[in-house]
Amino acid sequence: ERVVEGTRVDTMTDAHAMFSSNARQAKSTLKLEPFPHVPESERATNPVGYRNSMEQQTREKLVAQETIKIVREQLAECYQREGVNHYQNCKEFAQKYYKLITAPNHASLSPPS
Repeated sequence: ERVVEGTRVDTMTDAHAMFSSNARQAKSTLKLEPFPHVPESERATNPVGYRNSMEQQTREKLVAQETIKIVREQLAECYQREGVNHYQNCKEFAQKYYKLITAPNHASLSPPS
């Protein structure tokens, strides 16, 4: 028997469940603000800001790529599930996928030009 965060915990499974549920709650309430964009011309005067800006752009591109993967998987599942009716029943997934892959930077957030 242990005391974790003021609550008695009988087993490690209970502790793990408590911590994992707290982590899920924290993720849902977490709000990240994007770093302000620092142009290449200010790289020497603000190296930390430039690095943060580049990392932010990289994260945005990765999120966009993962979004495309998820939509592609949904489209493939729909095609397989619907069979010959996939032209009608999977139209929304196909249009969404087409829109994502043809968008500039795959619809990732971009800094202002």
